[in-house]
Amino acid sequence: MLNQTDYKTFGDCNIDSNASVIGGAVLNNSNVSSYATVDASMLWYSSVTENVTVQGGSVIDGSEIIGSRSNINNGALIINSDIDNSTVSNSEINGPYLIGCTITDVIIYCDGEVKFINATITADSSGKARITEGTNAEINIKDELIFTNIYSTILIEDLTKETVSMNISADTPTIITGSDTVDCDLNITANDSISIRMGRTGLNPDGEGSDVTRSTVLGDFLHIYCNESAVENATLRMYYDDPTSSYETVAIYYYNTLSSTWEKLTTIKETSSGRTYYETHGLDHFSTFALMGVTSEPSNGGSSGGSSGSSKYSWVTSTYTPTSTESEDTTSGQPTPTKTVGEVSTDDVQETQTSTAPVETEDGGLPGFTAIMFIAGLLAAAYIIIRKRG
Repeated sequence: MLNQTDYKTFGDCNIDSNASVIGGAVLNNSNVSSYATVDASMLWYSSVTENVTVQGGSVIDGSEIIGSRSNINNGALIINSDIDNSTVSNSEINGPYLIGCTITDVIIYCDGEVKFINATITADSSGKARITEGTNAEINIKDELIFTNIYSTILIEDLTKETVSMNISADTPTIITGSDTVDCDLNITANDSISIRMGRTGLNPDGEGSDVTRSTVLGDFLHIYCNESAVENATLRMYYDDPTSSYETVAIYYYNTLSSTWEKLTTIKETSSGRTYYETHGLDHFSTFALMGVTSEPSNGGSSGGSSGSSKYSWVTSTYTPTSTESEDTTSGQPTPTKTVGEVSTDDVQETQTSTAPVETEDGGLPGFTAIMFIAGLLAAAYIIIRKRG
């Protein structure tokens, strides 16, 4: 049984027999059930269930906390949010839906429907909230802009930036001017009424930075969302005023979500009213776009081949092995004698020529040398026998 002195309730509260409400907790029109624990914390118009733990002076206001891995602690403040299997410590969360997240020492305020899934969010050196790369995180903003992979650590405030939206009537050429907000203009014709939203983003929402060799993304990514596949023809103009002389080419690329690669679009460069822009024509669908500068391929340095070393001579040597008719020097510690067979200048010999230096047999002697010595021995023996008979 719960000790009435361990907590206080106001309004219509429900605490089931499996829950634990202790440490002077305060509940106002809230529910605690299914083995959830509320310890020295406050619940206002909230629900805590499924083995959730709320402790350490935390405050839950107008929120729902579920999931056995959810742990709200260390003075966390949760306002108008849904928390599912997430840990929130010493943070203020206002508005988002957290699923499988770990949030520490930050303030997150979201205006609208935003879901953070499997995200690890901590504070940088200035206290700003940043999402850690490589955690299979997904960020869903109103089901219109979905970051499927946080491939680089980024501040939440840099994830999405300025946006421009407009409704387009069917068969009516329309220009969306965003040069002062999203650094682009769009001239579009559609065969049906559509809604267009153009937004600058710090990452490619579709999940990968540039895979173009020696490329640099100039400025932000541009994500264009359309609610219908009714685009007949569109011209995109992207503004970029910084110097680009260090790049061999500058062009607009779009991200092909089917092949997961960036593809180059035919691009022209123009200047108007003191601003430089890059323009591509004939678009019939939208995706994520980026202006990229590509540097030239470095020239191959070094020599083009040939023999190594500083000397122009190659010395041909061989190990000398005494024959059976010669005495072998067995003095301990003496190196095996070598003899120079020839000296050949590499300036005078072509690669296809065969060396004229004498060739030795596998046992180290010259070809036929042993046979000649054997015949000479026989002749000497015959000569001695003839002399004795005479």
